[in-house]
Amino acid sequence: MYSSEHEARLAELGFVWHVHHAAWESMFIQLKRYKERFGHCNVPVGWNEHPGLGPWMENQRRFNKTGKLSSVRKGRLDELGFDWSRKS
Repeated sequence: MYSSEHEARLAELGFVWHVHHAAWESMFIQLKRYKERFGHCNVPVGWNEHPGLGPWMENQRRFNKTGKLSSVRKGRLDELGFDWSRKS
């Protein structure tokens, strides 16, 4: 185990403790930027500027449908205006 001092020093360096959480946050930020630019969250699956964003959105819809999306993440997507029924 790391001491809290070691953890703090690693955090200052940008160490990522939870890779999946960081990846989700990165995609969420990309979705926010898309909405700021285009005024909606309907990213096409084949969007050239960020090809992984449309498929990520489809994954969020699937995770939500199967109960695998946390209520916190769903709430954040809801606040952004995420369309749960739309296919990208």
